[in-house]
Amino acid sequence: MPAPRVRAGGPRRDRNPAAIAVLAAAGLTLPFLGKASTLDEETHLFVASWLRQAPARPFDWVRAFQPFHDPGPGDYFLHPHPPLWHYFLAAWGTVAGEGAAGRLLGPLLLALAAVAVAGLARRAGAHPRAAALLFVTSPVAVLAAHDSFMLDIPLLAFVASASWAAAEAGARRSLPLAALSGTLAAAGGLVKYTGLLAFPGLIALLLATAAGPVTGGRAPPDRPDPRDRGRDPAPPSPARRAPVAALALAAAAPALLFTAAFQLWTFVAHGRLHLPYVFAEARLIATSPPTFRVAATLAALGGVAFAPGLGAWLGLRRGGVDRVVAVVAAIALGTAALAWTGVARGGGALRGAPPYSAIEIVAVVALASAGAAALLGALRSSRDGVGAALALLGIGVVAGQVAGLGFASARYLAPALPALAVLLTRLPPGRAFPAALSLQAALALGLGIADAQLVGGYPRLAAEVDATFPEPPGRTRWVCAEWGLRDALVRRGFRPVPPRGRRGSAATPSPDPRPGDLMVRARVAPADPACDAFVTEPEGSVALRSSFPLRLMDRDRHAGYYGDWWGLLPFSLATGELERVTVHRVTRAPPWQGPGADALPASGR
Repeated sequence: MPAPRVRAGGPRRDRNPAAIAVLAAAGLTLPFLGKASTLDEETHLFVASWLRQAPARPFDWVRAFQPFHDPGPGDYFLHPHPPLWHYFLAAWGTVAGEGAAGRLLGPLLLALAAVAVAGLARRAGAHPRAAALLFVTSPVAVLAAHDSFMLDIPLLAFVASASWAAAEAGARRSLPLAALSGTLAAAGGLVKYTGLLAFPGLIALLLATAAGPVTGGRAPPDRPDPRDRGRDPAPPSPARRAPVAALALAAAAPALLFTAAFQLWTFVAHGRLHLPYVFAEARLIATSPPTFRVAATLAALGGVAFAPGLGAWLGLRRGGVDRVVAVVAAIALGTAALAWTGVARGGGALRGAPPYSAIEIVAVVALASAGAAALLGALRSSRDGVGAALALLGIGVVAGQVAGLGFASARYLAPALPALAVLLTRLPPGRAFPAALSLQAALALGLGIADAQLVGGYPRLAAEVDATFPEPPGRTRWVCAEWGLRDALVRRGFRPVPPRGRRGSAATPSPDPRPGDLMVRARVAPADPACDAFVTEPEGSVALRSSFPLRLMDRDRHAGYYGDWWGLLPFSLATGELERVTVHRVTRAPPWQGPGADALPASGR
């Protein structure tokens, strides 16, 4: 049964949607330009600095960190991301540096993606202003823009822009726009391989918009809405409309060509194809059970991809028995997702973390149910060809990452947001939408503050550790943590533990930690599994505290925005301790014994 056509509404409803979304993007990102290094930003910047010296050898850099073994030149061929973004960072850093000016990248790319979403919504029968604002105020999109040097924001911008180009190419039967869509899709895949998951949906979107009128929303692309008069060129004459097969070929050719060319280059330069090698060696990174990935992904969809309840409300607005069935199905899916993990029976907690409380179990079920409702609502809006293509683009990306990646992370949902935002706004948003959207923007702002406080506290924490535990005479202080904490401590003379406990490498000419050395471990920032091979005794600890009531990473309250190993909730409500660093003295340094049961994954690798 085709989705019903919706009355267009008044002429002022969707005026200047792109401009309004750009202003929202600026308000939610520009105040955070001074944010400290977070996650793997320091790694990506390190690779960029290497490329300035050796642009023809993107995998020949040397650095000691998990999950790599016996580091040396060429060993970082295992680094699981193509180097396109690192090349751009190398050029951008030369012009703008790595400070506040360099971080303008995030706001600029988010604004570009918002404009693309508004254009995609117009072609897909959705409400442009609602779609663009729903997208640009998403906490996942906003936090991706805060981390300007990570891979998430360029991948998001490429997927959104490629989606808009595909829809326009189909509606206009334009070969240049089809080729542009394929080129943007290839660029996304050369930033991060998960971008390749969007390619089938992009081709489907191009074919669907070329096939005929849109029936799921405002107006078909070949019958322009009066509100768009003067902004949308008239459709080309039949004589100038490219055949559908030619459009598909024009989009597929650059995507396949650039992707294959990069793989061929890696084979010629290194004797191996990069993508298959990365998949084969993915076992080096700790993984979470598939049930955890499903539950955490649903909870992130219902809690931070959109504000709690907003995605579900937008997707379940059709009345009658249909909505009742969808609500019951969503709650059943959320409950089943948690039940499969076993956390309600006391399992699934990290070593040293308490079991899930009754309130936390209810919160996981509620957020996972909201996430399931958002997906069901997106499916219910996909009853025409364009909607089905958007569902493949959005839900397909989510499903592909759950199935193919080692652990769930809320930030991995970013490339699915453009399609989901458009699908959820194919019906009029309703009078409560502005208030709900304001709450979502407030949550995005609050989570941005919480994230900035954690990573901004790492330099202060490193300074306190340095002052409280000076380097013993003739001994070494070692870092057993990742992310910005590692970077802050290394800048103060600490050394990272050699990966997998190998002695004497090009990256770490000194030996492994010896008895009497100090080793720094963190409660939130993940530890290198190599550290588990050493027997240590605690010497003392230093805590970073905050009275701000939001947490993205909290072992005690099972909040794991950046990875489901920390917990199934995308954020938690708490005050007090943000991070605790414990300094240990090494008492015995045995040979490598393998990662311990509590080994955490290296986020983003």
